[in-house]
Amino acid sequence: MPRTILKHPAMGASRAEQIPSEVLQLKNKVKSLKVMLQKLQIDNEPEPEEDNMEVFLRCMAAEYTQSKGPAKKKSGF
Repeated sequence: MPRTILKHPAMGASRAEQIPSEVLQLKNKVKSLKVMLQKLQIDNEPEPEEDNMEVFLRCMAAEYTQSKGPAKKKSGF
């Protein structure tokens, strides 16, 4: 039985012409994703004031716990 080759009718641009446009679309998507990632990184970084406040609060807490400390019980032995 002979095989028949089915040819698809040409629809618009050929595959070779579609590849550059697909590459261009992908490049644009990559650029958009890079911008989104950069924005997320910037949003997640603490601002200098917040960072300084956190350091200040940690120092204050450390000083407080060192000065007060747990009440030492005197042993009767």
